[in-house]
Amino acid sequence: MQVFAPDGRELAPAVIESTEGGDESSPTTTEGVEDAWGPLPEGLAISIMAPSLNLPPVGHSAETVAPETTGGTTDTEGSAAATVRGCVVEESATPGMATYRLVATLSDGTSAEETADVTAAEGIALVDFSASVDGAQATSVAAGQAFELVWHVTPATASGYQLVLDPGGVDVTSLTATGEGQYAVKEGISASASYTLTLKSADGVQLDQKQLAVTVSEPEELAPVSATLTVTPESVFAGEPVTITVTVNGTEDGATDATGVSIVGPDGAALAEGALSATHNPTEPGNNQYQVKINGEVKDIKTVYVRGFDSLYTGVGAAVTNADKGAFFGLEQDLAGNDLSIARQTEENVAQPLKLNFIDSFLKVYTVSTNSAEFAKFNPYRVNAIAIHPSNPDLVAIGASGALYLSTKDKEGKTVYPLVEAMPYRVDGDGTHASCKGTTQKGRNAKGTGKNPFAGLLQVCDLLFLPNGGLVMAWDGGIAYHTDVAAYHKGHKEGFNGWKGLLKKENMLTGHIVNDLFYDSQGQTVYVAADSGIFKVGVEAINADAPAFGVVGNLDKPYTVAVGADGTLYAGTADGLYRSTAGGSFEAVSGVTGPVYAIAEEASVATLYVGTAKGLVVLRNGQVSTTIADKIGEEVRAIAIDPSLHDTHIYVASKKGIYFSHGSKHGGVGEKHGADTDELPLPPTPPASAPEPPVESPEVPAGAAGANSHLIK
Repeated sequence: MQVFAPDGRELAPAVIESTEGGDESSPTTTEGVEDAWGPLPEGLAISIMAPSLNLPPVGHSAETVAPETTGGTTDTEGSAAATVRGCVVEESATPGMATYRLVATLSDGTSAEETADVTAAEGIALVDFSASVDGAQATSVAAGQAFELVWHVTPATASGYQLVLDPGGVDVTSLTATGEGQYAVKEGISASASYTLTLKSADGVQLDQKQLAVTVSEPEELAPVSATLTVTPESVFAGEPVTITVTVNGTEDGATDATGVSIVGPDGAALAEGALSATHNPTEPGNNQYQVKINGEVKDIKTVYVRGFDSLYTGVGAAVTNADKGAFFGLEQDLAGNDLSIARQTEENVAQPLKLNFIDSFLKVYTVSTNSAEFAKFNPYRVNAIAIHPSNPDLVAIGASGALYLSTKDKEGKTVYPLVEAMPYRVDGDGTHASCKGTTQKGRNAKGTGKNPFAGLLQVCDLLFLPNGGLVMAWDGGIAYHTDVAAYHKGHKEGFNGWKGLLKKENMLTGHIVNDLFYDSQGQTVYVAADSGIFKVGVEAINADAPAFGVVGNLDKPYTVAVGADGTLYAGTADGLYRSTAGGSFEAVSGVTGPVYAIAEEASVATLYVGTAKGLVVLRNGQVSTTIADKIGEEVRAIAIDPSLHDTHIYVASKKGIYFSHGSKHGGVGEKHGADTDELPLPPTPPASAPEPPVESPEVPAGAAGANSHLIK
């Protein structure tokens, strides 16, 4: 007799015992079978064949062991008819084994039997049957969503079996390898469905079966896709790059990333497709719109304002300062007759010239026999500095070649700008000398021209009003401080004797070119850029006339100095731009070459403006973003920022003229400010219709000239 497992494997060698004429009865006891089988595996099924008896196979399941199981009568060709009396499982003498005994009764009344000992072994079975979506097990799917049916057969090495999937009776045996298999339901289902997987032996006997229910989930209420557009900076100069970033929210059409996203530029052309960021260099002044679209639908729009520069004066600019009543501009110009001029911005955004009656006023302060032709030898004259009193905007100090001017009201109540300090320079020979920020002040050879000749003019390099109204003056021979400049127009007769720290030998800056001043309101400190380095002094020490200058860093011959809102100290030299480090030293700022003449910060947008010999350099977050030169010209010597208006105004003084730029709240270029055609070149004398016609400067009280004689070296 042979015993076979469902996969066709023979379970044990046959032990045949045929006894003709034996007892018709056969043992029927099953006592102890469970223990001997040890225990019977669930679902184990075997087939018993008895070739010597010429009988058909008898199926047997361990779950339905029964004595005297009659297999029926068979009549096989070449053999006598036989009746299968039963298949009995008997206890084996060997633990873990069972004896199968098959007894057959032939038609002639004789009987025969066969026995086989079978070792207990694990049968083939389905371990699991489940659904999977994208590799994750699932019990429900969306309508129409593709998924897979997954199963495992054990042992993994089993073979010779069949797997049938219902509904449909699909034979999935070939989809199973090393015990694992899957069937793709590519079109998904529209309603909940039940699946049955049946494991069969090679001859079709069912060995195992598992069922699976897959439900269709209700569609999720999805929020529409939204996208947020961020463009930085929000205001740039023409040609300066902007960065566009998209944030997508929502799950409509599965668009939670860059799928279907399009970034559109101001001209309507796509800057990027299927991306969440882009860069662009807008060139058209005014409002430039950027859009983000998803699948063609506009989701967000942002506007970037491209700033331009409008011209206020065509000529050579030397200084700018902002004021509530309009910015002031210092110019570089040749003496025309007796007159020099500064300019002031009007409400119509043009430059209104303001006369400085230089020669007559100079000669009234400093009595000397000379004429306009001799004064012309000092050309060009530069107005290097303009400062406005912190609490009295009508009080304006102007520093220039050879003179200090201070505004006042004349008898008719109009503002005039008289010379209050003449600054001659006397040497025995040519008075040409090095002056502010690398410039040269021309002189004349005054040798043998009189008992009190002067060969040159000293230059005021910078002016700074302190919060208490005191005025600090930097010039190409030192630094000075005056406690009450308003006293000039109150019968003041001391001349320069009213200045402090000008001639004191202990002042380390005496005799040096002091190029620039900067007041740090947070630290109550004045920073000084001189040809001998950078220094700082506390305001209290200045007020007490006890200035103790502290050395800052080791930069050589700085032209300008400024302190950022974050406390970073910036300095410009002939070589480039430098900034302070945590260790107290300076490091060069990459991309900015010298000379550097001016520094200004627009802290609200983390922007630094640097005036250089090659134009205006714009730094965003510490990195060079663009350099502007074509429009405004090169050699930018002064910068002023006025954030007090409806938007930020930026003023620059360059070798080409005076220019200003406004922010996005003010409208497009030319809308209010006008285009280049609205420029008003500054004439050497003001027009007759000027709102504030020039007047003669009031005479300086007698005695002032003598007091000023100490300015002559």
